[in-house]
Amino acid sequence: PWWRTFAPGDLAAIAVWSGDALAGLAPLYVERHDRGQRLLPIGISLSDYLDILCVPELEAKAGAAIAGAVLSLEWSQWILPDLPADAMSLSLE
Repeated sequence: PWWRTFAPGDLAAIAVWSGDALAGLAPLYVERHDRGQRLLPIGISLSDYLDILCVPELEAKAGAAIAGAVLSLEWSQWILPDLPADAMSLSLE
């Protein structure tokens, strides 16, 4: 319900599971723009933490799954604002 009110774009949150436990979460959305579609973190301009959330010991597995899911989305630009140099979002392959 909150997304319908806030909704600056199409919700594109990516969850990775290890059995019944959440291993990683990329809280993203796609915003249509005059130069294409932009992939942005939910909470941009509002949150102090905009990186991917991940269980540390499952980082490699969750990161690979999130990277694959991100590549399957339709976007022309991925906006990664105000991330520290060691942010997981910056290390996806």
